Amino acid sequence: MKKRRLAISAIVAAFALILTGCSSSSDEGSADGFVGVILPDAASSARWETADRGFLQAAFDAAGICIFTSFAWTLNDVAPQVQAACGDEFTVENLTLIGERIWNMEKDFNLRAGFTRKDDALPKRLMTEAAKTGPAKGVVSGLDKMLPIYYQVRGWDEEGRIKPETRKRLGL
Repeated sequence: MKKRRLAISAIVAAFALILTGCSSSSDEGSADGFVGVILPDAASSARWETADRGFLQAAFDAAGICIFTSFAWTLNDVAPQVQAACGDEFTVENLTLIGERIWNMEKDFNLRAGFTRKDDALPKRLMTEAAKTGPAKGVVSGLDKMLPIYYQVRGWDEEGRIKPETRKRLGL
């Protein structure tokens, strides 16, 4: 029953985000300032793997675009479609910010549901057994080293909680 309520709450929250994204462009109650984001080259940027990819996926989800049917698209492809439906303020930069806000709202939802840093884990086998083939052959996951860096890039504290300054910057 609890899982069902969480699932229904998540669906309602996602629907509300979509409706909010297509709402009025009024400046009433909006935060001051502007956030500009330069999207990296996905093939060569480590930041793409740790931060921007999630924001892109969240923005695609909020726009109702299936990530599997649009694997070669970027926000440059999506922005004109969202602008046609919702308004000119949905630039690549604003869609990236929307994606970042969604990513953090999802994290906040999970934190409120009782998830902790302990839940940001891989299966035991991946943490103890080395890869048997491929470019990572012989390597055991370095999640313990990567997680603090990931949290820092996201603007979260060492326990995976959203920092107050991140909340403020995103208007959460």
